Amino acid sequence: MPEGDQSRRGYDTILAVGEETTLGTYVTATASDYYYSESLKLMRDKTRIEAMNSTRDHVILVQGKEHVEGSMEFDANLTSDLVHILIKQAMGGTVSSVRAATTTIGSYRHTFGIGNMVNNDSSVSAADILGLSFWVRRGDTTTNGFAFRGCRVNQLTISGEVGNPLKISAEVIGIGASLTTFAVTPSFTSIRPLMFDDINVAVLDSIAGTPVTVTAQGFEVSLNNNLLADDSSYQLGQRGLSVLPPGMRNVTAKITTRYDTTTAMNRFTSNTLTAVRITARTGITITASAGDTTYTMDIDLPNCYFKESQPEVGDSGIISQELEAEAIGQATSTTFPLRIITQNATAGY
Repeated sequence: MPEGDQSRRGYDTILAVGEETTLGTYVTATASDYYYSESLKLMRDKTRIEAMNSTRDHVILVQGKEHVEGSMEFDANLTSDLVHILIKQAMGGTVSSVRAATTTIGSYRHTFGIGNMVNNDSSVSAADILGLSFWVRRGDTTTNGFAFRGCRVNQLTISGEVGNPLKISAEVIGIGASLTTFAVTPSFTSIRPLMFDDINVAVLDSIAGTPVTVTAQGFEVSLNNNLLADDSSYQLGQRGLSVLPPGMRNVTAKITTRYDTTTAMNRFTSNTLTAVRITARTGITITASAGDTTYTMDIDLPNCYFKESQPEVGDSGIISQELEAEAIGQATSTTFPLRIITQNATAGY
């Protein structure tokens, strides 16, 4: 069949993820979910040999290093194992899972902590999770699936805006890829994702203090792991990455709000340490058990400093401002730049 003679459609695609206990060793990827886009690709350098060869043309082209890169975007659905696995890997630390209330109900609270992507075995796993495998079906085929291995989340972004579901996007770097005939049967939830009207944004003098609600129109929290994928992460004798360690972690938050006070400006000029808390409360009961809890998410940034938070005027309408915050750690085991807590019916991650 000539290439391009037929067509495949985006609506037939499937994306699934699995957890690797050995970085770079592909595992069956079975946790799937709805998604908006993905762009995972195997990248391989090609080098023209520049040596003189008595002609104007290059006569030798060789293959060089390879790696995987790409991004993906989902709704923030708290029933999704795929979304939670991405959050877990991006955070890089352990996950503590406990019953949300009494032992007679079927809901669990999961606290995702920061870490180094190595020593992170959780309350339900027997081994550290060192990376992710992705399986992607592009179109209506049971063959020619794309298998990506040795992947880690370089950047995770959680965002919300008026009128839309909350979005989670991940930028990924990985070790290698191949074609596979393995087929995944996707499983989708009937529970709606987090919506804009579930959200409350607050600032606090400390994470244990009294929250002051910010009347916001949007927010974005970004975790950048700055994965180290330069020449030092390769080795002689193989084409792909041999290690993929995280670099220095950057955590930022942006809050879009109407401009009506100079509070944010004062925090900026005074360099006041501030906590930011974003909460989602769906009101949807997790199980039918009496007294059960609801699907929730908390995003805590306990140690933030606001950047140049000043409004700009571009038209005759409502003046808005974007409050930008840089989150830091404080060099102790009990302080952190970011913590994410969710509640659902899964016993643990």
